Amino acid sequence: MLLCSIAVQANQPACYQLPGKIVIGALEQVHLTPPDITMVARIDSGAHTSSLDARDIVVFQRDGLDWVRFVVIDRETQKTHSLERPLIRWAQIKQASSNQVQTRAVIDLEIRLAGKKQTVEFNLINRSHLAHPILVGRNVLQHGYLIDVSQKLTMPLQIAD
Repeated sequence: MLLCSIAVQANQPACYQLPGKIVIGALEQVHLTPPDITMVARIDSGAHTSSLDARDIVVFQRDGLDWVRFVVIDRETQKTHSLERPLIRWAQIKQASSNQVQTRAVIDLEIRLAGKKQTVEFNLINRSHLAHPILVGRNVLQHGYLIDVSQKLTMPLQIAD
């Protein structure tokens, strides 16, 4: 991939290559496994950890370890998916809009974004009041993605391996 910008003083293009990078838009489709659903995610390089819209979040013990049970709602079909995942850690999240710190459960999920499959951490929070059920943060973007904020839904999903 060849990227160019105009040098301010010389008014000459300054080009450089960024091999292995995938350019995505401000909104992209993300496929979650489980529960095997696709949702539109907001891409946010300001967020450290990705967030997932989860309801009825309950922490419980299984074989002496902490697990999290939660519900994901497919906003297109309104179908609910109950999931149980091991608790990876607790995250302290400070939102830009307030000084309040929230403690959120963090779990691992496999996702596919722009044809690339990876297992990533998501913090769980009720995002029903927000336009998009998934926020993709730097923990995903650091694995070879660049953002063109002028674009939306630019990448085919490519679910099949």
